[in-house]
Amino acid sequence: MGKIVAQVSVFGERGQTRLAALFDSGVGLSLIRRDMADRVSTSIVRLSTPRALRMANGREGMRTDDIRLLVLRMKGQELDGRFHVIDDMPRKMIIGVDFLQTWEITLDMKKEDYRIGADPNGIEIA
Repeated sequence: MGKIVAQVSVFGERGQTRLAALFDSGVGLSLIRRDMADRVSTSIVRLSTPRALRMANGREGMRTDDIRLLVLRMKGQELDGRFHVIDDMPRKMIIGVDFLQTWEITLDMKKEDYRIGADPNGIEIA
């Protein structure tokens, strides 16, 4: 498991913002705090039943019923992904395994940096 904090630009149909995102390979889903999500996006996909998110200790930590499709500008690339909205959490954004795997992002713990492996302009449709 690895964690890195880096600045990213977040875009939605309402606008953009820049924030410090936690890249965390130990979190299954990508998350964004509600105030940050509302700043850039109003397009909401509502889950019919709120999803309970469990912490590492097995206890319920947070709930979400709202998903936003957002675009992140990272290292000059624009990458899109699904972010579950959390009403209140210490971090503004957590980039989880779902996003990391989609864009083949690897974390370099020694340099406290990351590398994007997938080319968003080179996606093939078979």
